[in-house]
Amino acid sequence: MQPIARKLWDEYAPELARLEILTGVDSAAFRLMAEHFGFAVQAAKQLQAEGLTVETPKEGVKKNPLAQIFKDNSLAFKSYAAEFGLTPSARTRLKMAPEAEQLSLAEQLFQAVAQTVEVVDDE
Repeated sequence: MQPIARKLWDEYAPELARLEILTGVDSAAFRLMAEHFGFAVQAAKQLQAEGLTVETPKEGVKKNPLAQIFKDNSLAFKSYAAEFGLTPSARTRLKMAPEAEQLSLAEQLFQAVAQTVEVVDDE
């Protein structure tokens, strides 16, 4: 498992298990969600470093393929996250009691990207 995926797992799995949302039979789906999160963050970091476009010998300037990798993994992550009640709308459907104010996983993804931009800008 990627380090960022492992971090997400370590941070959220215990609480979801405590709330009886994550059980042993859900671990594969939760792992896939964490991996998609990791790939989306990795693609976002590379996209920040390389830019939104790339130049190829045959096609000239075109959209960086990393943008599609980011999009695909973000959408897959969001789909899994909703299944586990990790988005605001999904939590209302699960009728979970709001506990301590916490960023959704999607918000964390964009926060991680923003932090990457800050690091790249500072260099």
